[in-house]
Amino acid sequence: MERIFWVSCPSCRFRYSVDHALRRRADVTLECPRCRDRFPVESAASIED
Repeated sequence: MERIFWVSCPSCRFRYSVDHALRRRADVTLECPRCRDRFPVESAASIED
């Protein structure tokens, strides 16, 4: 089974899933599928496993 985690965009608060392998990588920038804001994982409005 694929492992995912959930993030909320800090700009629009849209909640979406991300591959769990990206969670611990400091060099990853996420992009919100709704508003297209780009942000580092640690800047997410919320993170849930």
